[in-house]
Amino acid sequence: MTTILNKEKILEQARIYADDGKFDKAISEYEKILLADPSDLRVKLRVAELYTKRKQITDAIRIYREVADSYSNEGFYLKAVTVLKNVLRLNPTLIDVNQMLAELYERMGLTQDAIRQYGILAATLDQKGEGEKALEIRKKIVDLDPAQEDARVKLAEMYQREGRSEEAVDQYAAIVTVYESQGKKDLKLADMYEKVLAHRDNTEMLKALCRIYDKLGEKKKVLKWMEQAKSIAAVDPELLEIQARIYASLNQIETARSKYLALAEIERNDGRIEEALSAYAEILMLMPGEDEKIFRRADEMREGAVDELKAIVEKRRKEQAAIEKKMEEEKKRQEEEGKRKEEEERKAEGEKRKKPAAAAPKIPAAKPAAPEAKPAVPAAQPPPVSDAAKIKEADQGFDLGNVYWKMGLKDEARTELEKAQKIYEGISLKGGRDEARARQRLNLIESLFKGGKAEKKIEAKVEVSAKGGSASGGKPKVEAKVEKKPEPKKEEQKTDKSKKISFV
Repeated sequence: MTTILNKEKILEQARIYADDGKFDKAISEYEKILLADPSDLRVKLRVAELYTKRKQITDAIRIYREVADSYSNEGFYLKAVTVLKNVLRLNPTLIDVNQMLAELYERMGLTQDAIRQYGILAATLDQKGEGEKALEIRKKIVDLDPAQEDARVKLAEMYQREGRSEEAVDQYAAIVTVYESQGKKDLKLADMYEKVLAHRDNTEMLKALCRIYDKLGEKKKVLKWMEQAKSIAAVDPELLEIQARIYASLNQIETARSKYLALAEIERNDGRIEEALSAYAEILMLMPGEDEKIFRRADEMREGAVDELKAIVEKRRKEQAAIEKKMEEEKKRQEEEGKRKEEEERKAEGEKRKKPAAAAPKIPAAKPAAPEAKPAVPAAQPPPVSDAAKIKEADQGFDLGNVYWKMGLKDEARTELEKAQKIYEGISLKGGRDEARARQRLNLIESLFKGGKAEKKIEAKVEVSAKGGSASGGKPKVEAKVEKKPEPKKEEQKTDKSKKISFV
């Protein structure tokens, strides 16, 4: 068994080798410790870091996964999550690692993080052609948050793609229920109605859809759905009234008449005489020459119906005349208001031309400077995070964001890239030896956001003078060139101490 003293010496020697870039020798030293104590997870993490620097990704991932499993089995879920994130930075497409991370989030009660990770897992499975597994993950996401509409839409779309139309429509109907409970009456609700009605007849849903489009003035859409649901629209009083009114507004008088006539007959047969007379009145408003025919129909309903109908028509005509008069007055008012504003603008322009140029303002005498205040003694601050640690964190986010972008996971990619962007901006403004690298990465991120497609790769070359400045002691000369290339090159390996990753 290695003594504590020997272990400390081995750790120190391994650190020296690692700092000098002698990663093989450093790994050999760490393995001496692991041979005596395989459960030393801190040493395992250091070995995984060194494998990562040597670009031995498979070996690094193998050790990281061993450590994550150990942490998870011992109940240290947060530590396991941290290690698994590092694995996904090396390879975001690993199915089991994505699933393990999502399950850990779920176990920790972090529902939204779990949903986000399950979403990445579903997208990865889908890209690999494993549709059934992806479908199961989508169902799990819906189970975690039944009210999340986007999750249900994606599940429904996947059902449709798999040819399972009924299950897809069930999901759209569930979204309708959620929207209606929230009081939504907008185009998003109308879109869900359309998706359901394309596969199922539903009178109430059709009426609700037509009400939305009627309110929004979408006359053609209303008539389209009426045409597709003739059997319902031809016998429902509300839908007949909407159709008749729209056809009348489009000056299709004969069609409007036929709809009002059908509406009147339905109301009459159902014993709703007042509603029937109202429909007849609309016909007389559109076609006054129909008086004799309509009066004859009204007279058949009950005694005195003709007088009632004449009264309704007279009232409607007065209402129509009042509306037209009001519209004419409003039009006249707007015209007069426009003329008044034009006149005021002309007068203001004339006054402006007559007004002499203003004299130059006097410069007040300078006041004596106030005595310089003594700076307050700053309170103790926590030690700042080193630039090396910041650039390491930014690089990791940049690499992960790039991979997510290639996978088509734009939201996840943007999240990682924006985090990296903020750090690079801070380093760039601060200056120093990492300034050129930060500017390079900022250019890459900006180009990626502007390009919009992951296939547009951009390679940045940064040339820094070897000596880091001129003879006069100025800053190093940095020349940044950005050019497009068909294939991205991997970033050259660096052995700078500031790039060392540590999980300890």
